[in-house]
Amino acid sequence: MAACAYCRADTQLNAEGVPICRKCSDERENKRTPPNPSPEIRSMLQRELIRATNLNNEALKEFHEAIGKSSSGLPERDGMQRIMNASNKLNVTRNAMMNAHNRLSEYLNSGIVPKDLKRSG
Repeated sequence: MAACAYCRADTQLNAEGVPICRKCSDERENKRTPPNPSPEIRSMLQRELIRATNLNNEALKEFHEAIGKSSSGLPERDGMQRIMNASNKLNVTRNAMMNAHNRLSEYLNSGIVPKDLKRSG
C-alpha cells in the first residue's frame, strides 16, 4: 500500500501515477481552478461595468448639483423633491455599478458566467 502524497495516509488510489487518498482527492476536486475566461464575455462584462460607472458618475453630479442649489439653507420650492429624486437615482446607479462589478469579478475569479450571458443549446 502506498502513502498519500499529500497527507501520508495509506491508500490504494492514485491520480496520474501519484498516490492520493480519497479525502485529499475530494479536497483537490473542490479547489478546481476557474477556466480561462472568454475574451468576448470578459469584454461584455467590462463594457457593462464602464456603462454603469458612467451612469453613476452622472447621477452623482446631479446629486451634487441638487445639493448645491440649496446651499443657502433654504431649498427652492421643489428643492427637497429634487434632492430626494437625485438621491434615489444615485442609489439605483450605485447598486447597478456594484452588480456589474460583482458579475465581472465572479467571472474573472471563479469562471462563473452570468445566466443572461450563457448560450442556450
